[in-house]
Order: sequence, then structure tokens, then C-alpha cells
Amino acid sequence: MRDLLRLGHWLGPYRGRLAAAIVCSLLSVLCLTAGLGLIKPIVEQMIEPGRGAAVSGAPASPADKPSIESALPSEFRATMDRWAQEARGLMERTLHVAEIKGWLAEKPFARLPLLIVILAFLKGIFGYLAEFQIRWVGYRLVSDLRADLYEKILAQSVGFFTRMTTGQLMSRVLGDVGRLQKITSTNFAEGVRLVFTVVALVLLVFYISWSLSLFCLVGLPLLVYPVARLSRRLKRTSTQSQARAADLSHLLSESISGHRIVKGFNMEPFEASRFRAALDRMFDADIKSVRTMALTPAILELIGSLYLAAFVAGAGTLIAAGALTLADLVPFLFGLSMIFISIKKLSLMNNDVQQALGATERIFEVYDAPVEIAEAPNAAALPSFSRNIEYRDVSFRYARAEVLDGVSLTIHAGEMVALVGTSGAGKTTLVNLIPRFWDVTSGALLVDGHDVRGVTLRSLREQMALVTQETVLFDDTIRANIAYGHSDTPMERIIAAARAANAHDFVSALPDGYDTEVGERGTLLSAGQRQRVTIARALLKNAPILILDEATSALDTESEALVQDALETLLRGRTSIVIAHRLSTVQRADRICVLSAGRIVESGTHADLLAAGGHYARLHAIQFRGAERVSP
Repeated sequence: MRDLLRLGHWLGPYRGRLAAAIVCSLLSVLCLTAGLGLIKPIVEQMIEPGRGAAVSGAPASPADKPSIESALPSEFRATMDRWAQEARGLMERTLHVAEIKGWLAEKPFARLPLLIVILAFLKGIFGYLAEFQIRWVGYRLVSDLRADLYEKILAQSVGFFTRMTTGQLMSRVLGDVGRLQKITSTNFAEGVRLVFTVVALVLLVFYISWSLSLFCLVGLPLLVYPVARLSRRLKRTSTQSQARAADLSHLLSESISGHRIVKGFNMEPFEASRFRAALDRMFDADIKSVRTMALTPAILELIGSLYLAAFVAGAGTLIAAGALTLADLVPFLFGLSMIFISIKKLSLMNNDVQQALGATERIFEVYDAPVEIAEAPNAAALPSFSRNIEYRDVSFRYARAEVLDGVSLTIHAGEMVALVGTSGAGKTTLVNLIPRFWDVTSGALLVDGHDVRGVTLRSLREQMALVTQETVLFDDTIRANIAYGHSDTPMERIIAAARAANAHDFVSALPDGYDTEVGERGTLLSAGQRQRVTIARALLKNAPILILDEATSALDTESEALVQDALETLLRGRTSIVIAHRLSTVQRADRICVLSAGRIVESGTHADLLAAGGHYARLHAIQFRGAERVSP
């Protein structure tokens, strides 16, 4: 429940709307209650004209007190009678009951229908305003929560995304937040109205007969125990169901994104069987929730029948004693029925609340996850890069694995440094420390003498551009991908970046040119075309520090030549760190650093390292000996 109450934080900006909605809901319920109050004068005027007497005859004498009241202590009866008289007097004076009765008595058959229509009209107007405003607030709350949760996810470090799958995160943002939609809009609006209805009608039936009301309503707390037990059970099963839904979302995302491998290995039946198995697990969890939800109305119906039996017995006693008229009995019966209908609806809404409780736990599990890469409280903006990047005895450990071990390296402004080595040597981790995708475990990483942990993330990352082996394009136009996040970029700058990246010719040949949609992950373009668009994006950013991580390793020879030509333009005048498996792409580097088991074991130019006959020379020999074997 604490997590559900936290949603009040998102209600803050809309307190005015919510207060207005609650007032309108209250007025709507008062109109309903007043309408029920009209039943008595209708019965008196149409069924018991001029009498208003008890159903069985004259009022009971004090000696003939009904058995319901006579079973109660005399002091209690006296106190309740006094309170009832005071409450009745206050209500009649406040609402001018006597004047209204007199007004109705003059022309009952003309004025009663008019009053009914007026009350129904006002109830409809106030009900509409209340429901619209509350639903508006509910939808706005869910939208704001979803946006804030998404921002929290975007702010997380790379490590967070290695622990949480895409499907799990999508399930939190879309599925779990979506479960709150019903309780924050539909249920909330209905709940406010029902609570006011119960309170108003309880006052009405007490106004008519406090003894019969007490007799019929005294057992209401009996509803609490079974509903509370079922609520705890439903929350548990609902949480399990939502977890199974997240697993299903993950499986779906994985199989769709990997559809080529699925088809290439003829694994459609296998993936279909995995999906069906996940659906069965989700079905089992859902059925447990359904079983619990189905029990709620059954139990409420049983308790309701007991209350009906109590009412029949109590009302019969009062009627037989002459203490209850037909004009009182009819509105009392309507009011009591509506009280139990409202309580039943509130109890059924509790099922939705329990499901929402499970969802809020999962939402706030992500929302409250600590941001591992956070700015220091006194972080300052990093000045424009001008001198060097320094790794000072840097070590990095991920989980239990030592990835980097005491690396010291200085990269000077305008220098091109290549990082080579076998897979798992720590090359990508080393460059990921510069934009603070990770933080060093020990040692320090400095840019122009500033520890990167002491500067703002925005100012740090503005000074670098990244081109990776995995080309990341968004399902938008080529123009939007090149000018990523800057829709106001002049077209001439976009074209200039595309020309420099050797992309302009192929883009111009497309039917829609720069307005061509690239598809999900850029799948409508070839690998070489996608990479040239990402290079154009990096060129447009014009950052002083450039990181190339295996930017050409997945390309064919022709595409690689075009991309290499584009990269030469991109590298010109910039400080660049290049990771490459193909040693032919790094021979022009000012310095080549060879990593092995998280350490820099060699450093120098291509010629120097070949002459030294060490790690680099062996890597070079392996690659080019393989090339000689496949050449004609």
C-alpha cells in the first residue's frame, strides 16, 4: 500500500482539478440522496394520502416498544434517540425540509415530477463533471509516471542494462504502468462516488430509523476479514502473473529481433513451443488470480443474503409494532439496497487495487534502482578539450571478473591511438570509461586534468562522438538520424556531413532522398550504408574526441573502402581512439597499444611493433598469413 500511496506525488500538479472533481461527486451523490428522500412524500401523497400512519394502525405506545429497541440498554436507547432527534432537527433546519414539504403539498402531482427531473438533471451534470475531471487526472498521472520512469531508465548506467532485459523494461513501462490506468481513472472516479454514496445513504437510513439501521448495519465489519484475506492472496498471485508477463515480453522481443537466426536454423517450431510454454506459465498464474477474484462476489452475495434476512426480521418487528410506516419503509429499503450494492462494487474494485499493488512494486523496483553513474553534487562543466586524456593506474572489475588491471596511458590532443588485442582483452571497456558508461574501480581517468567523476555528464559527453560496429539507427528518416535530436539543423549542414561520410550519393539516389525511412534499426539500408549514416551523424556533432569501436569489421571490402575513406575525413583534426581487429585499419595510427588480460603489454608505431617481434607482430602474422592462404 505504501507504493500505491506514493502515486500521490504525481497528483500534486492536479490538486485543483481533483478537488473540483470530488466536490462535484459529492454534489451528485447529494442529488441522488435527495431523490431517494422524495420517495417518502410520493408514497404519502399517492399511496397513503392524508394518513402517514403506521402500516398496522396507530403508533405504538411506550409500553409496546419494538423488540429491537427493547433488547438494547435503556441508557443507550435514550442517547441514540437524543442524537437522532438533534441530527434530524439540524438536517431539517439546514435543508428547509418543512418549507419543501409545504411547497410540495400545495401541488404534489405537478411539483414532485418537476423536482425529480431537476434533481436527475443536476445529478447528471455534477456526475459528468466529476467523472471527466477524475479520469483526466488519472490518465495524466499515468502518463507522467510513465515518462518519469522512462527518464529514470535512460539515466541508468550500462551495467543496469546488462542486468535488466529489454522485455523486462518494456513490461515495466508499458504493462505494469498500464495496470494502474484503471485504478487511477475509472476505479478512482467510481470509488469516490461510491464512498460518498455509502456515507450519504447511511445517514439517510439512520435518519429514517436508527434502530433498524443499527440492526442491519452492525455486522458490516464482518466484510473486512474475508476481503482482507482475499486481498493478500490476490496481490501475491497478481505479482506472479505480472512476472510471467515480463518473461513473455522478453521472449517475444528476443525471438522477433533474432528472426533471421530463427529462420536460418529452422527453429520456428522450437520458438513457438517456447512461447506456448511461457503462455502456459502465464495462464497458470492468471488462473490463480481469477480464482481469487471469483471468490469475492460469491462471499459478498452470501453475506448480503444474511443482511437481507436481518432486514426482513427487523423491519417486520417495527411494522408490527407500528413504529415504521410504509412511507419510511420504501426509501429505507432502497437506501439499504444501494448501500450494499455500493459496498459490493467497492469490494470488487479492491481486486483491481491488489493487482495494481503488485504492479507498483515492480514499477518502483526500477524507479528506485540506484543510478550507478551519477554526477557529484558539486560537478562542474568540463571546459573545451585541448590537452590530453590520461588513464592513471586504472583498474576495472565487473562482478567478479577483473577486466582492467593498472592501466596507465596518456592520449594527447590531435593524436590517433589504436587499441588492438584478442577478444576479452579489455579494449572496449577501456574506451567506455571515457564517456563514463562505466566508472573505474580504482585509479583515475582525467580529461585535461579533470577527473571525469567530478564533471557534469552532459559537458563530458558533448565533447565526444562514438561510432561502433553495431550501427544504431532509429526508425525515422535518414535526415532525422543524421541530425539526431536536433530537428532544427539546417539541411545544408546535414548534406555536408553526408557528403563527407560518402553517404550523399546513395541517399540522393533513393526515391525520397533524405526523407527516406530507414526502418527498425536501419534494416532498409545495407550495412555499409548504415555505417556511413552513423559517420555522418558523428561528423555533424563535430566533437573533438572520437571513439571508433570496430567500425568496419562487419563490412565487405567495397563498403569498407568507402567507410574507411569517410573515416579519414572524420579523424582529421580530432583526438581519436580506434579499436580494430583488422590491423590493416590501424597502421596509420600515431600509436598502437596492445592489450592482453587487461594490461597494456606493448605500445608504439606499426613499424616499431613489427620490428619488436612481440604480441603485435604475432597478431599481424596470424592475420596476414590467413590472407595469403585465401588469396589466388
